[in-house]
Amino acid sequence: MAKTPLVLFPYYVLCGEIAERERKWNEAQHHFEQAANDLERHQARIHHDDLRVTFLKGRHQPYDALVRLSLDHMHREDGLALGYSWCERARSRGLVELLSHYAPSMRGHAEQSLVMKINRLREELNIYYARSKPESRPVTAQPNYETIAIKESELARTLREISGADPEYASLQQVSIATIDSVRRILPETTTLVEYFTTGDEILAFIVSRNAARVVRKLCLAGRILHLQERLAFQIEKFLLGEEYVNAHSEQILESTQRRLRELYRYLLEPVIGEIATPHIAIVPHGTLHFLPFHAFFDGQQYVIDKFEISYAPSASVLKYCLEKPEVAGNREVLIGIADEKAPLVEVELAKISVLFPDAHVLRGEGATRAAFVEESKTASLIHIATHAIFRQDNPMFSSFKLADGYFTAFDLFSLVCPASLVTLSGCQSGMNEVTGSDDLLGLMRGFLYAGSQSLLLSLWNVNDESTAALMVNFYKEWQKGASKAAALRKAMLEVRRNHANPFYWAPFLLVGNP
Repeated sequence: MAKTPLVLFPYYVLCGEIAERERKWNEAQHHFEQAANDLERHQARIHHDDLRVTFLKGRHQPYDALVRLSLDHMHREDGLALGYSWCERARSRGLVELLSHYAPSMRGHAEQSLVMKINRLREELNIYYARSKPESRPVTAQPNYETIAIKESELARTLREISGADPEYASLQQVSIATIDSVRRILPETTTLVEYFTTGDEILAFIVSRNAARVVRKLCLAGRILHLQERLAFQIEKFLLGEEYVNAHSEQILESTQRRLRELYRYLLEPVIGEIATPHIAIVPHGTLHFLPFHAFFDGQQYVIDKFEISYAPSASVLKYCLEKPEVAGNREVLIGIADEKAPLVEVELAKISVLFPDAHVLRGEGATRAAFVEESKTASLIHIATHAIFRQDNPMFSSFKLADGYFTAFDLFSLVCPASLVTLSGCQSGMNEVTGSDDLLGLMRGFLYAGSQSLLLSLWNVNDESTAALMVNFYKEWQKGASKAAALRKAMLEVRRNHANPFYWAPFLLVGNP
């Protein structure tokens, strides 16, 4: 942890708030900058990623204020550039630092006793997970949850010991965050970046393309979007009530879902859509917006995906990293599937995708072990994983997906080498992450990006096996024809929608990273 207590930070924040109330804008900006710099100095001394992220929780006030002050009280162009840089500094900072120092060849320099302890704890946890069947009910509802939590805490502490003892891991330095000019240079001609930010209760958006950059203020109140998000989730969750209920109320559910998506479009996209002249939009959400399907927003006549290809990124800095990564040499596909009573169509999904990739390495059933997955990941250009994925809201870094001999957690991904062009997790809620106060995402997305993956295809909610299999087959067919990943996903969604009108079926998947 930090060697000196965080004493000056609250003092600087208080001074900034007083100066802002007194309308002394330059003085307020100075104090908030000191607060942000002090916070980042302390964060840089923390060597382990999950502690580094949670350290910023609840300490976002200076960033919010600096974005607001830059846009409100500076010359338009200077304020736009500075406000954007503070927006980027506020989000996904821990992940940006990890990615910029990604060095798989440096891993593994750890004491054997610590490695043995980690392996023992992982095995013990997998026994507990297997007994508790987390795919059936949340881990927090299990009678042995307290034991699981203690073991997970011990494993996390031991992993921190390894990172602290490894000078190459521990020497993470602060990195340069993307600027508005660097983003404009790296964006393809066909892409517009729409980056959201919440300051106070105001949601604003930066619109950045090769040719221009601007900001749209006061889109809506953050509280209003949270309310709509809850109402949309309520409609999606109706599909858990069973096929008989859904069939009896399908028109009503679709109408209610479209109404929520129409309201979300009106607040978050309608004010900026006129600025977009490219076929592809890269969405960078903020806060709870990370859990919204922007591609399924509805304008009253069409969904957004009808007009645009959509991809997502945790931040522009992470997108820049993904775009700059070199392509994996050669085509080597790995298909992984674990079928059970809750996911009986996994074998069907694997069989259909295997036809498209006849030379793929297929790990199914008992052959889909953790060791086999680790080995295959080193050289794969595509990894498709069809199995249960579990989001752990109580402990997001222990979010996991099921393999034959246990669960592979987000923590496990940090020791993985996986430079794949695309990793697809076609299981339930594989894209769910906890958003911390620094807008850093904790979960499987973070782990795979750190492991070296360029792009991820992940789900926002519990998926339907039949429609998911159809979407995946259509996606890979289009990608094989030469379409970009974003274009292939758009076409696959439109194809599935012909037979399944509700967005529940065709819209659960997000493409994250290099489109």
